[in-house]
Amino acid sequence: MNDLLIIGAGPGGYELALKASQKGLKTVLIEKNRLGGVCLHSGCIPTKAWIKTAEVLREAQEFAMLGIQTSGLTLNFSEVCKRKQLIIETLEEGIRFALEKAKVQVVYGEAKLIKSHQVQVGETLYEASSIVIATGSRPLMIPGFQEAWDSTQLLDATSIPTKLIIIGGGIIGIEMACMMQAFGSQVTVVEFMDRILPTADREISKRLQAYVKKQGIVLYLGAKANKMDDHGVFIESKGQLIFLEADNVLVAVGRRPNIEGLGLEDLGIQFTPKGIQVNDSFQTNISNIYAIGDVTGKIMLAHVATYQGYQVLHQLLHEESHIRFEFTPSCVFSFPEVAWVGLSEDGLDLGSFITYKSLYRVNGKAQALNATDGFVKILVRDQKIIGVHIIGLQASALIQEMSALMHLNMSVNVFKDIIHAHPTLNEILHSCFQE
Repeated sequence: MNDLLIIGAGPGGYELALKASQKGLKTVLIEKNRLGGVCLHSGCIPTKAWIKTAEVLREAQEFAMLGIQTSGLTLNFSEVCKRKQLIIETLEEGIRFALEKAKVQVVYGEAKLIKSHQVQVGETLYEASSIVIATGSRPLMIPGFQEAWDSTQLLDATSIPTKLIIIGGGIIGIEMACMMQAFGSQVTVVEFMDRILPTADREISKRLQAYVKKQGIVLYLGAKANKMDDHGVFIESKGQLIFLEADNVLVAVGRRPNIEGLGLEDLGIQFTPKGIQVNDSFQTNISNIYAIGDVTGKIMLAHVATYQGYQVLHQLLHEESHIRFEFTPSCVFSFPEVAWVGLSEDGLDLGSFITYKSLYRVNGKAQALNATDGFVKILVRDQKIIGVHIIGLQASALIQEMSALMHLNMSVNVFKDIIHAHPTLNEILHSCFQE
């Protein structure tokens, strides 16, 4: 019998398989499509490959300011797509090589739970002492928009839409909006809530709204998308019915867990439409069966899935764990970037914390990089950092320093004495506490 069987080879599944095998567990990894999951093939990685091109296009608009004279810049979108595919294939091959080196048995096909220790793939049965479900999620679609793109289909596009309507102003919708606007699309975002990025700090969200409008992106907030036809979308906004023309429509209203066909009902594993129910150790109600990542319906982030897998491994090996999910950083690769970790002002009582801020425009490196849009906000209670919110260049990198400090329970007074290199954007974090 195998020690561990994992269903799904996304970041949660394959990273767990690698580490488990390195720890001496006989491990089987089952995948019905391709190694790497959504993150590699139709999520994080291809999106960031395209965003890099979009960043360069935006930087090209500043060439004259930087003293660079150019003419005749054009976007060859077919080459952009080729580069994206090459990155995906290179990384997938790297995962395959790592799994082979670690002696993980990789099985391709659809898995179904037969018994608490048994999984069927095709005509073959596999047994394991412990089973981890890591089947991920897929885009959530809405009635009346059956012909719309989801995020996977957008990333498979071979041409750039002249007019693109995006339903949903969350993380995926805003990243896609900024990217496609830079590529030359006329982008309109329709968001049901009163602001974009509803899960982010409200002040950050409002500031990003101003930035994306400046880029030319049209926002309809507090609006409902009713239906689409071949020419566009009908929406309700401020009591009015409005028709928005579009070549293509992207639905980016969230994701749903992949729970169908796993045999959960037959085994009596508890789940809801939002995901498989697990405890703090990611155990289902059957003690040797675990679930991690998007399929649990909790925080749908690739790095969360990976560390949930590590937490399961600690449990299986009876090891002490130092993972603290309350300090999970979230990043939005918009223009400019947004990142946060910990608590926000929206969920705290006034007077129970102190807010410290610093602006990008007072930072020397930001001035040199011509990236003065944005600010850092740090929330402190009893000399401990409880929340950090950043909007600006490289926010996704800056947030990691603060996440690490929060993990270590570092006090503000200790942080003040940490030397930061000059000139760097990291000095913005330090300058929040300058008196």
